[in-house]
Amino acid sequence: MIAPPAEDVLFFLSNSPTDKPGSGHHEQVRDPEEYASLPPNFRSMLSNFWVSPFSVEAEQLPAQCHRTFPRRSRWNTVEHLFQACKIALANPAEASLFSLDSGTNMSKAGGIAARMRRKVVELTKPQLYVWNGIQNQVMLTGLRAKFTQHPDLGEMLYNTKQAVLTHSIERNTPFSVDRCRQHLLESIRAELQVNQQRLDELRLLHAESQQLDKTETPQGYAIEPNTTEKVEQPKAELV
Repeated sequence: MIAPPAEDVLFFLSNSPTDKPGSGHHEQVRDPEEYASLPPNFRSMLSNFWVSPFSVEAEQLPAQCHRTFPRRSRWNTVEHLFQACKIALANPAEASLFSLDSGTNMSKAGGIAARMRRKVVELTKPQLYVWNGIQNQVMLTGLRAKFTQHPDLGEMLYNTKQAVLTHSIERNTPFSVDRCRQHLLESIRAELQVNQQRLDELRLLHAESQQLDKTETPQGYAIEPNTTEKVEQPKAELV
């Protein structure tokens, strides 16, 4: 008898098929019903190419990037933001064309259009060194904006539970969970799950407070109603 996998693994690409969770390429799921709430195209929705317009405040980006863009910039996909911040290190004018604020056709297209222009500018070795140090911050900023500004996407990511999320576009390279694991995406999911847990706790406390009898103290002891009869005060004795 084959033992069930130690952990669930989901794999996604921008053009992934709509197979049920656990039936996709490289996937393993112990109980598919646990993911029954996921939409059929959840894998494509997880991709950085998924069109989901969002805005980003300049202060949320590394200093090397936010000087290139407006105080609040708008992006069609995470891929647009990611490639723009990279190119901004070498050519700010070219990088600005990736933002929806530029109005270019490329800025309004899907993420694949942004990726195809990723090599329009070649970074020098010093610029690549800087980029390697800031790219995770850029990616986290884009992912956080995408999944918090679109409730349907946030709910979908939340409902991937604790599954390991994997992605790879490298050809001729054997698949490996450790190499393809999307730790940054999982960290955004963890943030959503913590926030949801806090929200659920607040809702529970509110519901419990509504059920408490108005004559109960917070400690649960009933307050006796004031039924003390009026006591006639003794008359002062005349001296």
